[in-house]
Amino acid sequence: SEAFVEVRNCVFRDNACTSNGTGGAIYAREVLDLWIHDSRFEDNDCDYGGNHNGSDGGAIYAELSDVTLEDNVLVRNRAGDGGALALWQSTGVVRRNLIAGNASLDSQPGTGTLHGGGGVAIFGAPVTLVDNVIVDNVSGHLGGGIIIEDTGAPVTLRNNTVAYNTSSAGGAGIHLDSSGQATLH
Repeated sequence: SEAFVEVRNCVFRDNACTSNGTGGAIYAREVLDLWIHDSRFEDNDCDYGGNHNGSDGGAIYAELSDVTLEDNVLVRNRAGDGGALALWQSTGVVRRNLIAGNASLDSQPGTGTLHGGGGVAIFGAPVTLVDNVIVDNVSGHLGGGIIIEDTGAPVTLRNNTVAYNTSSAGGAGIHLDSSGQATLH
């Protein structure tokens, strides 16, 4: 599918998807050009009332899309994986965002899940993260701030602040899976 979608100057608060859902506030699939900027995402919950297992992207979930996220605030969102943001085989740029106080709560990570990422989960495609502040996020498994898995090309991280994140299994700041690639500047 080919589409251009722009989300600008919006507030997404207290949205909830159901058990095994994706995208607490925004779900995008096969969007050619998804541009989200100058918006706020807070207290969204992907798997409201459930146990979060199998649910991805507390605020935003993008699959097979080209994504540009600029100058957004993503705070206190929850999901099984990708507490604030889950990018599954999506390319793009994540620039100048505040990603803080989010949580990935998947208690049974396994095949077919992103395995954590309290702030950001990137699975299967190259993404560039530039000038973001990724702080105080929590993962019930791997990657308190960021998890990177199964990328065919390097994920690039440049001039980001990744601090005060926690993880119960490893990579409190960044967890890079053996099948993932990353370039840090």
